[in-house]
Amino acid sequence: MRSFPFSLTDGTMALAWLVEIVRRDGQAFRFTTAQSNVVTAGVTFYAEPGVEVSSVEFRGDGSVANAAIRIATYSGGLIAAADVAAGLFGAAALKVYIARL
Repeated sequence: MRSFPFSLTDGTMALAWLVEIVRRDGQAFRFTTAQSNVVTAGVTFYAEPGVEVSSVEFRGDGSVANAAIRIATYSGGLIAAADVAAGLFGAAALKVYIARL
């Protein structure tokens, strides 16, 4: 079991997933499961509708080994369905973080 360096007992904390996808062309897309955008170290993770992170499995060092991530595409969204269909997200690098809000 993985432990995290924070307490869940103070009642004032919320957790959110932060997801970063970097395509092979270097274009980065950042999302969060939080209800509003999250800015950390000057980088914004966007609270887009339809972002789901589940089934996260961790390695012994705390890095993510596997996860199920769904990001909805819609008109005006950060990820265009046409880009996905064109294969622009194939072999993209993926990072997943958990944030205390």
